[in-house]
Parts: sequence; structure tokens; C-alpha cells
Amino acid sequence: MFRWADRITVRREGDTLYVRGHKSGATEGGGAEVKAPDLLREYRNFGSEVPHVQFGNAGTDEDLIAFVRRYGPVNGKRQAPGPLAPRGAPIEVTESLERLRRERLIFASVLQLLDRLRGGTDTDAANGLGDFISACLRPTPDGEAWPEVDRVLQLLIHAKGYGFLGEARELEGFLRGLRGASVREYGWYVLCLLLRTFPPELVPAKRGLIEMPERRDAGILPALMFMLRRDCLDGQEIRICGQRECRKLFKVERGGQRFCTAECSQLQRQRDYWRRKGKEARALRMASKRKKGGLKRGTV
Repeated sequence: MFRWADRITVRREGDTLYVRGHKSGATEGGGAEVKAPDLLREYRNFGSEVPHVQFGNAGTDEDLIAFVRRYGPVNGKRQAPGPLAPRGAPIEVTESLERLRRERLIFASVLQLLDRLRGGTDTDAANGLGDFISACLRPTPDGEAWPEVDRVLQLLIHAKGYGFLGEARELEGFLRGLRGASVREYGWYVLCLLLRTFPPELVPAKRGLIEMPERRDAGILPALMFMLRRDCLDGQEIRICGQRECRKLFKVERGGQRFCTAECSQLQRQRDYWRRKGKEARALRMASKRKKGGLKRGTV
């Protein structure tokens, strides 16, 4: 349900990806055969490796290309089929790697913001807001429209209610300075603003209607936003790994989970142990020095 097409292939030429795939009945969204539990079950069956978290963690070009090869383009441009293209011919999409990097940064910042709104400090949440607007304000490739312009304009209007009088380039500093109830309210507003631009579709299914992500030949960005929407509405936690050198995003699968893998958990425990032992050893050395100093003074 969350795949763009079958038999996906990716060819890279410079900073452009040429993505091909074949549509089948399973990827065209036959709603009449879908039940609401099926959709939620498919999402849960991904385990901790849910697609939108994988996208947020795809920090290199190689990671991004591997993601596209597995799930399809994110937000590319559909290439029109030729006049002699047979029915059922593969669909083709071109996707800019620079645009893909930008989409990834925006999406990762939103997932991190969600984690900080639910469990972080005011400073964490404010920095999450700053990271989001910083990603939105990244320069676009030459000749490409600035796709986040409406989003930034709405944030500017909203910020005026908090006394902000600056321009777009000053918005990041203003957001990083928010504290208290205002930073939480503003953070949830940002998530609401983003998700409103990707409304789900209602499709007929057995026993009624269900919500599904919009199907776009150009890419799966609506499906990724649909997963984020479910995280927000269902209370599903997406957290940042507590291992300080990892900091990857992961879906929480059990109460109190702080690390993305058992390896990260063990590594952090080892570091905490040696840090604690180091403090104890320093305290013993200081106590020993004080004792020796006292003995010397008493001797004299």
C-alpha cells in the first residue's frame, strides 16, 4: 500500500535520478478490497524500520538512492509517456538529488520536533522549530520555484501574534528563542500547517470508508506525510536515539525505549559505567590527597 510501484529501477546521471516502475493492482490502490485494520496492520508490520523514519535517517546520497530504489521517488516530476507507449508501460519520474536532500532535511526536522514536543525541554523544542525553518529556507536549485514559500509566509503571519516584526531570514532566531507554553503551541501549529497540505483521501472499503494517502505518480511524499499524521493522531512515538553518537530516529515499540537498537543501548550503558567509575576514581584520589595533606600537617 505504501509502495509507489513494482520493479523499481533507479539510474543516476549527475544530480538527477531517473526512476522507473510498473503499476499493478496492488499499487493502484484498489480501495474496495481494503479494510481499515489492513492499512494500520501494514504500517505496524514495518516494525521500527517504518518508511518515513528510514527517509528521515537517510543522511547520505547513497542512503537516499537506496530509499528511492526500495520505495520509489519522493517528490519528482512525472515524464509524459510517448504517443506510442503501450498500455501498462512503466512510468518514469525524474528526481533532483538536491531537492531530495532538502525534502529529507525538512522531514527529519519535523520528526525530531515531534519527539521534542512530547518529551524534550523548551530549548529542545525551540531548536526543533529553528531546524525546521532552516531546512525550509535552504536555497533552491537554479531555475526551481521555492516550494516552501506559502509555508514560510504562514509562519511569518503566525509569528506576528507573538510580537515578531522581522523578515523571513530572521524567523529562525525568533523561533529558537521561544520558551514556555508558546513554544509548544507554535510547535503543534507547525505540524498542523505541514499536514494540512497533504490531506488524506477517503476511499470506499468493506464496511464503510477509510482514509488513505493520496496517490501521486510523481512520488510517495503524501504517503510519508500520512504516516506522520498517524503518529501525531494515534500517539505513536518517534524518538531520537539516546546514544549520543547515533542520534538516529526510530519508532518506539515498547515502553521506556530510549535507543534505536540493542547495540546502541549496550554502548551507552558501557559509556555510563566508565563515566561513573571515572567519577568514583577521581573522588577517591581527591579524598586520598586530602587525607595525606592532613597527615602531613598533623606530623609537622
